[in-house]
Amino acid sequence: MNASRKREYNFEDVRLITAKDFNSKYNLVTPDLKGKKVIVLFYRLGCHFCEDFKPNYAEAALTNKDESILYTRLDTADSENSAFMDKIYDEKSNAPMHMRGVPTVISFNTDGKFYSIYGQGDNEPEYRSVAGVKFYANGIGKSSVTFMR
Repeated sequence: MNASRKREYNFEDVRLITAKDFNSKYNLVTPDLKGKKVIVLFYRLGCHFCEDFKPNYAEAALTNKDESILYTRLDTADSENSAFMDKIYDEKSNAPMHMRGVPTVISFNTDGKFYSIYGQGDNEPEYRSVAGVKFYANGIGKSSVTFMR
């Protein structure tokens, strides 16, 4: 293998979660997800933007050395997730976070509650880059860093 060639990270190795991992208040409830800062990539198979972002997200997730952060993914097109996603897309629902499309990265703090949506900030590495995703993940829970939009 050429030493200058970038290593490939398998997106399928990132933990897959589903709507069953959330309660009716949109908090993460699966026991092994609590106590960690959880990053969730909401994506859809076949989405061009999602496909472009998946390798960077996988690399950020699979090279993560901070055990207090858990990177996960949720397939919005999976029928198991459809009712849950309908509520998140509906701005009139009681969901604390609303998505306009995919890919969208949302974080949850250590008690499983919604923290923020990853968006382009002024003083961060390139949006949706490996460094950008890690910068976002490392900012969860820090009052000096907010990514709400």
